[in-house]
Amino acid sequence: MANEIEKVNAKEITTIEKFSGKTDNDIAKLNGLEFTGLSAGTWSASSASLGTARSNFFSAQGTARTAMSIIGGLSTSGLTGRLSSEEEYNGATDSISSGQSVSGISGTMCGAGSTTSAVVGGGTPSGSYVAGQDAYEFGSGSWSSITNPSKVYFQASSSAGTSAGDVGFVGGTSQGDCDLDADYHMSWDQTSWTEETNFIGTTHGPAYQFGGGSSHDNYRITCGYYSSHSTSCSRASINKNYTYEGTTWSLSSDNAPAAGNGGVGGGTINDHYHMIRVYSGSGTMQLYDGSAWSTGGSNSYANNSNNASTQVSSVTTAQFGGREGGSGYSNATNRITLYDR
Repeated sequence: MANEIEKVNAKEITTIEKFSGKTDNDIAKLNGLEFTGLSAGTWSASSASLGTARSNFFSAQGTARTAMSIIGGLSTSGLTGRLSSEEEYNGATDSISSGQSVSGISGTMCGAGSTTSAVVGGGTPSGSYVAGQDAYEFGSGSWSSITNPSKVYFQASSSAGTSAGDVGFVGGTSQGDCDLDADYHMSWDQTSWTEETNFIGTTHGPAYQFGGGSSHDNYRITCGYYSSHSTSCSRASINKNYTYEGTTWSLSSDNAPAAGNGGVGGGTINDHYHMIRVYSGSGTMQLYDGSAWSTGGSNSYANNSNNASTQVSSVTTAQFGGREGGSGYSNATNRITLYDR
């Protein structure tokens, strides 16, 4: 019996050694492929176009490029061209279709969720830059009004969450480019709003920043405009990197490669991406995997898109509209560009 056990043990050890050697080799090859394959990315123009050219703080919802929705913003008429219409993008067929407009809300807004379950808020009266706090929820194929949050200005704020039952909104600005930014953090659970731990790090909170997360308590915010003023316009773009996990905001030691604000961004806490706005030239993706930054592909269709977030992965995402070739409202475009790593 002892001899048989020794044979079995010897055979098992030999087998394990062979298996370990092969596994190590496979892992090394796999790591090489992964590093090479995801080190950058490419932008391309979609064959589809938005039905309405739009820019400035419109909301984008979605958890995959196969189903994304775009709502609100400004038309080429600028402040008098507030939009309440929704459009839906299907990445599987590279096509755009009309969605459900939100009655009673228009213009600058922020949102989170998916094409079947979402929350949007904000909106501004025509010709004015005063931010609203009205909120609406999408479910069962239609929009309905919900209780307004006591805090949070949806204009230029950041959002997280993949469904209406668990979304969070942070920051924003009460009116215009030179008014008070808020550090408020509110969450919605389809029943009521809850005031979460306020954002940290500045005298006044963030605006025009990039945010994204799978829920209201699993969140990353990077870059943006941060003001140190109370009555005058005094802002600066920064490259800070913050996380919110559970009940606490933390400042990470690894800043984004470049400071900026107001472009397009999203993802999750460990799959974060953003592209800083530029009105001409090329914009470059900045990617964060939870431990390190890298630079993605350059988008020759540079624009000021939106700073609402989507929870779409950085491996396949999209950018909609924005201003192309100049900073004026008349430069609003209906272009759709696609990003693939």
